Parts: sequence; C-alpha cells; structure tokens
Amino acid sequence: MRFWLVFALIFTVNAGFAAVMELGKTSYRVPLGATESISIILNGTANETVLLNIGGEKTWTILSVQSVALEKGERKNVTLFLSPGREVIANVNYKFTITAKTLGSGEEASETIFVFVSKDEFVDIDRTSVSGQFYPTGTIAAKVYVKNFKRASVQDVTVNMTFRGQQGVIAIESTKIPLIDPTETKEAGLAFTVPDNTPKGAYRIIIYISTKDLQNSAEQEFNVEEKAVLDEQVEPVAFLTGYGQRITVVNRGNLAASSSVERQISDVEKMFFSGTMPTEKGDEYVWKTENLGVGASARIEYKVDFLPAILTLIALIAAAWYILYKLRIVHLRKYIIQKKVIQEGTEFTVGVDVKNWTGANVDVNVRDFVPPIFRVREHEGFKFQTKKTTYGTEIKWTLKDVKNWEERVLSYKIVPTLGINSPLNLPPARGSYAQGGKTLATESKPAPLGIRKREKKE
Repeated sequence: MRFWLVFALIFTVNAGFAAVMELGKTSYRVPLGATESISIILNGTANETVLLNIGGEKTWTILSVQSVALEKGERKNVTLFLSPGREVIANVNYKFTITAKTLGSGEEASETIFVFVSKDEFVDIDRTSVSGQFYPTGTIAAKVYVKNFKRASVQDVTVNMTFRGQQGVIAIESTKIPLIDPTETKEAGLAFTVPDNTPKGAYRIIIYISTKDLQNSAEQEFNVEEKAVLDEQVEPVAFLTGYGQRITVVNRGNLAASSSVERQISDVEKMFFSGTMPTEKGDEYVWKTENLGVGASARIEYKVDFLPAILTLIALIAAAWYILYKLRIVHLRKYIIQKKVIQEGTEFTVGVDVKNWTGANVDVNVRDFVPPIFRVREHEGFKFQTKKTTYGTEIKWTLKDVKNWEERVLSYKIVPTLGINSPLNLPPARGSYAQGGKTLATESKPAPLGIRKREKKE
C-alpha cells in the first residue's frame, strides 16, 4: 500500500518548521534505458528559500530545480528524474541522499532513497555496423542488433537512423522490428545513398531504438573519402537516315577530374559525321574534358547521317531502273497533226511513232481504236487492217524486223460525222512485241484532238 513519508525540516529551535518535504516512498526500481520520475513536495511553514542537493549524484540523476523560494503555507513540487542509460552498471542498488538546506539560516535535513537499476527489463543495442561505398553516390548499409533482456517479449521496436554530417542532417530512415522474444537478438538494417558532391570528412549514423516505455541510442562514425565520380548519361538521337548520341558527363563526386569519352566510328561513318569534333585514336573518336569540377558537366553531341549516300543510291537505282525498264522498250507516241475545231467532214491525220529502244531487232504489232463518230481513211505509208465493231473501228499494223534504235511512223486519217465544240482525247495506241522469251506490251498516251470553238462577238 502506498504511503507518504512526512517529515519536518527544523531550521531554528524557536522559529518552528521552515518547510515540510514529502516523498512517496524511499525505494525505487528503474530498468536500464527507462526513465523514472520521483515527486518531491515542499510545503512552506515560513518564508524561506530552500536549496536541494543529491548526495551520490550520477549523470543520470537530474533535479528539475535546485532552489525553491517558499512562502508560509505555499506548496511546491520538485521532480527528480532517473534515466540510467545502457552504460550504467545494472543489477545494483544505488543509494542517494536528498538534502534540503535553508539559504538564510543554513539549517538542513536529509532523506535517503534507494534506486535499483535492473537489466532484466531492458532492450539494448547490442552492436552496430556500417559498411558500403563511402564516397559520393555510394550506398551505405547501416545495421543495428537489438537484444531483449526483458523476461517478456517486446513488440514494435522502432528503429530510426539519421545520416548526419558537417552540413547537418542528410537523410532519415525508419523501420520496425515486429517482435523480439526474451534473450533474442534481432537485426534491423537500412540503406543510405551518399548524396552527389558530398564533401570529404567525418560523418555519423545515429541510431535510435524505442518501445512504448523506453528509448536507447548509439552512434557509428565513418569517413567519406575524396573521389571523383564521373557519370556518363547517353541519350540516343533518333532519325531515319542514321544515328547519333547526346552525351552528358557529370562529376557527381567531390574531386575535380578529367573525363574521356570514346566511341568506335568506322571509316565509312567518318565520311558522314557531324557534331562536337573529337580527336582520332585509331578507329575510335575521343572527346576529352580537362579538369571537370565538382558538380560540373560537359556535353557532347554527334550524328552520323547517311542521307547523302542514301539519296545518291536512290538516284542511281532510279536511273538504272529508268534505263533498264523505261528506255529499253518499244516506245509509242500517238498524236494529231492538225490543230483545228472538230466539225463534220473535217479531216484529221493521226500519227503513231514506233521507236525500238530494246537493244535488239523485234517484230511489233500495233493496235489503235477509233471511236464510232469518226470514219477511217487510209493514208500513204504502212498499210493497216481495219475491223469495224459496234464500239468503233480497230486498226492493226504488223511491223516486221524493226531494228534497234529504228523509228517507224504510222498514220491514218479520220473524218468526224458530227461537229463538237470542245476538244477530246483519242484512246492510246497499244503495241506488243517478243523479247527474252516473253511477250511485252507498251502503249502511248491518249492523243488530244481538236480545239475549242471561239464564239463570235456580236
């Protein structure tokens, strides 16, 4: 049962009590890593200033105040905080003497309390470790091993890690250990990335662990070394007729350095190269940047564009195709000699030129067609055969042994049976000939006939 110990501090024989100090109890138990508070109540019996002192004081025993001004009848509270860390020797009963002394008369009185610091109710940081790449852009792995000295399992142990340096807090990471059984040690790990251009020097990982009723901490120190970290970022330059690259070299380290970018470029590619000019090293192009400062960057861009070669090749292919397939044929050209209005009974001469560009002697059959509104008349020159149909008149010439590069002119006359005010196109003439064991066809363009009739002005 809780009780109160009440005693009076008598500072003068005749003046009575200057103050009464009340303590809840004189024996306490505090686990390592935990915090306990002891309430000391002072009741004033006279106007006086009381000085408080802790005999056997430790670094983990702290009074909220050490001097209290009391008036008669006044009641004030002073707190003694007990916070034994993991460096305190555990399982020891510590003795402390609380002394109260009046400032005016110098009278004093004291009370002894006992504090048992236990380790069996403590969650401790067993050890820590830091490993990894201790330079800018490097990854550092921080680990903490937490041991449960309690007689019961501990849930939800929070682990906070702070990456700190001369410039302040760099990063903060957090994780949780869901459960640690009695006497068990659990590992928690977090990773940090050393920021770009972090200066050389000493840095710390500060580790805090906490549960609902206690806290603990530890530190691990390490050095960030001096190193140039050159990061080459490549962005393709895409286009249809070649390739290219946009290269950015960034110094993410904490030391200036020179960079060298190399690319293999063939002799053919060199002919179509454009961009940031390099130096040649065998079959390689080399771009050098001298003394690239901390955080500085250099940019290189080049292209290999085969468009001129592609255009030349297309032109050559087109020319070859034209020569082989367009020029090496039997060419037909149909035309009308007279340029006049189409009137009934007016005579027109139709010409068909046959040119042999095949490179060999060939027999050529030429056919033409005359619409039914025209009558056909023979003309001096190569004889032809006619065949009348309901759709018009078919005309056929059979030309034997037409020499290579030879040109023969065929013609006939037509007479319209009615007048037409506007011009029209006669159907194209068609031809066929044998070459390379195949029968090939050719045709002319339509032949424009007549002109538009001019109206007389009144």
